[in-house]
Amino acid sequence: MPNYLLETKNLSKKLGNGFALEDIHLNLLEQEVHILMGANGAGKSSLVKTLSGIITSYTGEILLNGKPVAIHSVDDAKTHGIFYVPQDIQLFDKMTVSENLFFESFYTKHKFSSINMAEISFKTKALFDEFQINIDPLALVEQYGLAQKHIIQILKAYVSNAKVIILDEPSAAFTDHESDLLHSIIKKLKSKYVGILLISHRLNDIYKLGDRVSIIRDGRLIATLGVNDSIEEEIILLLAGMPLSNKYPKLHFKKGKELLRVTHLKSSGILTDVSFTLHKHEVLGITGLAGSGRTLLANCLFGNTDYECQHLEINGASVDVTHPFEAISNCIAFLPEDREADGIIPSLNVADNIAFTSLRRFSSHNLINYNILLSTVKDYLTKFNVTSSNTRSRHSYYNPGHWQKMFFIKWIMNRSKIFILDEPTRGVDIVSKVDIYNCINNITKNGGGIILISSDFDEILGMCDRILVLSQGKFICEMTQKEATKEKILHYATGNQ
Repeated sequence: MPNYLLETKNLSKKLGNGFALEDIHLNLLEQEVHILMGANGAGKSSLVKTLSGIITSYTGEILLNGKPVAIHSVDDAKTHGIFYVPQDIQLFDKMTVSENLFFESFYTKHKFSSINMAEISFKTKALFDEFQINIDPLALVEQYGLAQKHIIQILKAYVSNAKVIILDEPSAAFTDHESDLLHSIIKKLKSKYVGILLISHRLNDIYKLGDRVSIIRDGRLIATLGVNDSIEEEIILLLAGMPLSNKYPKLHFKKGKELLRVTHLKSSGILTDVSFTLHKHEVLGITGLAGSGRTLLANCLFGNTDYECQHLEINGASVDVTHPFEAISNCIAFLPEDREADGIIPSLNVADNIAFTSLRRFSSHNLINYNILLSTVKDYLTKFNVTSSNTRSRHSYYNPGHWQKMFFIKWIMNRSKIFILDEPTRGVDIVSKVDIYNCINNITKNGGGIILISSDFDEILGMCDRILVLSQGKFICEMTQKEATKEKILHYATGNQ
């Protein structure tokens, strides 16, 4: 019998809304990457949060090196050598990269001692040099984008000396190029006899990183497969409970008239000369490496960020978009990369979050007919296959796949025509991704134009009519779907002309 580093036996936990983890038998070996996959809401995050002490009062057993342990808090988990890296960013924006990286070891273990800033900066620089990471140890974390912040969080685990590291969607914000960095970090961790439990929705991660893969559905672990013994179709069937014949159900339409023209846009010293057009019935793909300015461009177009632009036209008319209100008035919709921080108003319920951009549709003499609003929202939720027992509940009730569909509903209700989608399928399961792609098809069918910003080259190739590659502050390549390949995109994304 193998000597498991981590093992669960009959692990169960009742959670809200009638959901429960039931009799989970899972194990992890030293020097192994064990990948957990499942639809949003299947129980993956609940399982790893139980192992890391965030969710408590479970039944069953957790064993480390064959010995039962009690994990009733995050401190218990860390004491036993379990380190959890969440999907959402949990860093201190106003602290330096070095301070964040060594926060656990220095600020908790030496809380009454002075901190040798030169020492932690030196260690951080050495670590970044080892992995060829271009991040300044002395810079504030707030200066960096989502992908770089994920790298910093992963490296926090690397310096923690933990024996079990749990990574929740670590590569969701990465391009294939940046995923290679993750691969290097994981390979080095394995050499230190660390066991890694990794949640992912990306099938590429299985074959690049994994040794075994376990599928969770409806709170139960239904299968564990050796990576070398599994095929993609089998995994998709286990995940969805049904075959998915086409992961990218792209529909092609004849390109219509010009919706948007951007000429010589500049911003923040990062975007230096950006020009492009978008047409009706078109999906325009924009991709590039982390730090290329993809998300900055999206925020410029929606009026969230200051920029200079020689000419901005919508439907042939010159416009100024310096504030989100002006963007919304010009029928521009925006699905942000960081949904939690930028896409949701936590104090509002589901119906209010969806309807707040289109309140004028339900208003008369400055009074809102809330009954009609609720009825309309419920109709859209049903149409988009979002289960909704209570539209007045908070966003935490729903999974990421449902929330992405709710963002589409919000802007469709506002009768938007230009959709800026920044990483729309990040952290979303395979089945929900297909639903989102079908939303994209419906928008383009009805005369809309979509700017699809994505670090997933497969998604760009599968869903876009035209592809622009952003590098060194400008678009250095334009390709049609037929012309493009992953190799060409990566060639141009890394700065080659």
